[in-house]
Amino acid sequence: MIRAEFFYKKGTPLRFTVSGHAGYAENGKDIVCASVSSAVQMAINGITEIVKTNCSVNVGRDGYIECVLPPEPRPAAIHFVSALRLQLKLLSEDFPGTINLIITEV
Repeated sequence: MIRAEFFYKKGTPLRFTVSGHAGYAENGKDIVCASVSSAVQMAINGITEIVKTNCSVNVGRDGYIECVLPPEPRPAAIHFVSALRLQLKLLSEDFPGTINLIITEV
């Protein structure tokens, strides 16, 4: 199962992490994993390249990726995070048991 966690402080996104595998199909043919990967890449590219917001991006094993936003992110960066969260929520509804979406207020 993919674990996607979004961390907020007073409603403002601080960071998000995504890790794991959906297990919907065999490796290389899993449309849920491909959809999540594409959505995460689009969100991070939008934040860094379109909005020009400096964020820290860390990539690890097993599909782990973390994006840490600056303390006061631009509104457009916040919209990209919101769009990613919505997309992952909709995917989790369309493909039950593949994505665990966690929202944490710190």
